[in-house]
Amino acid sequence: MATSITTNGFKEFAEILQYVGVFLQSKITYFTLMIGGLWTHNKFIKERQNFPKANIFHNLNAVKNNPDKLFIHLEIIIDNIGNKDLIISNYVIEIKLWKVDKWEQTIKIPVINLK
Repeated sequence: MATSITTNGFKEFAEILQYVGVFLQSKITYFTLMIGGLWTHNKFIKERQNFPKANIFHNLNAVKNNPDKLFIHLEIIIDNIGNKDLIISNYVIEIKLWKVDKWEQTIKIPVINLK
């Protein structure tokens, strides 16, 4: 009689351990997937580590030497701030210049009175 109580208690303990193991395995899998998803999001989407990063700035200076001519100096600065190499070889840069026939120094803005 004592052996049947011991084996029944051991079987119940083994079943409880099995349920606890399944529960822990599901929770550990859940947290592992969450941590992996956050790591992937930060590495590849937020920080874009597989793509080059560039800051592009421009400076435009205009000097009028005489009344008929205007010297325009355009400087484009491309700064690579990423981990990948930034290769600028097959890019097209389009710069458009327009000629203004009459230049006005003042801009007239209509005043609206609200009553």
